[in-house]
Amino acid sequence: MRPPRPARRTAAAGFTFIELLVVIAILALLASVVVANLDGITAPTKLRGAARALGNEILQLKEMAALKNRPLSLEFDLENQRRRMIDAPSEIEIPDKKEREEATYIGDWEPLPEGVTLKEVAFSSTDVDRGGTMVVTFSGDGEVSPSGFVAFLQHERLPDAEGISVEVSGLTGLVAYHDGHFTAEEIRKPEDF
Repeated sequence: MRPPRPARRTAAAGFTFIELLVVIAILALLASVVVANLDGITAPTKLRGAARALGNEILQLKEMAALKNRPLSLEFDLENQRRRMIDAPSEIEIPDKKEREEATYIGDWEPLPEGVTLKEVAFSSTDVDRGGTMVVTFSGDGEVSPSGFVAFLQHERLPDAEGISVEVSGLTGLVAYHDGHFTAEEIRKPEDF
């Protein structure tokens, strides 16, 4: 008795080498189009992510200041495009100035994502810092000193008009985000926050 013959393959049973090459070429073309467009996607994404990270850090500092019932500060270094947290004990906790300085926690500098710049921090339309360092302090009762500010962020690959403003209310410490350059003295309704 003979073993059964293997079934013959028909042309519809698989792909030919040429068909596989065509599919691979199409996938390679699609991949190159996607990679070429990633720069356009990542610039707005990085900018929005940097704005959200700043806003979240501000809200976190506000909450920590309320929990500890003492001021916490955020120091901006516009020249080097970075920020850090400062947690200094109060005079009541540590009366001696030298001991208080030694007990002060100064966080590591946090740089902005690549391509994102902090163009300015405005406390009003006339009080705008575009260089140097400045400190914003969150008190234990939730107030911000100086009274509210707007940080304007841009990305090097986007037009200036496509920046994002992070507004912090001086009275409540709440954060709002605005597309474009937002002036600090515009009147805000409580329901906008």
